[in-house]
Amino acid sequence: MVNEVKIVLNDAGIRELLNSAGVQAFLAGKAEAVASSARGGGGEFTVEVKPAKVRARAKVRAADLEARTAESESQTLTRAGYGSGGAPGKG
Repeated sequence: MVNEVKIVLNDAGIRELLNSAGVQAFLAGKAEAVASSARGGGGEFTVEVKPAKVRARAKVRAADLEARTAESESQTLTRAGYGSGGAPGKG
C-alpha cells in the first residue's frame, strides 16, 4: 500500500518569505558584487533593493555619464552580471 502525501502551499507565506529582510539582504549582496565588478570598467553603479508584489527585487544601474558610456561602449554592467553567474534581464 502506497501512502499519498498532499502538499498545500501557503501563497501568502511564500510571498512573505520572498520579500523578507533575509532575502533582501541576500539580493543586496549579489547586486553589490555585480556593481563592484562593473565599477572596474569606470563610472558609478548604484544598487537598489526593494520588496515587490510577489518577491523582492534588486536593481543595479549606471548612476553617471561615465558609467552609462562604459555600458554603452563595452557592456561593463552586462559583463559583470554574466560574470557573477546571472543572466541580466532574465527572471
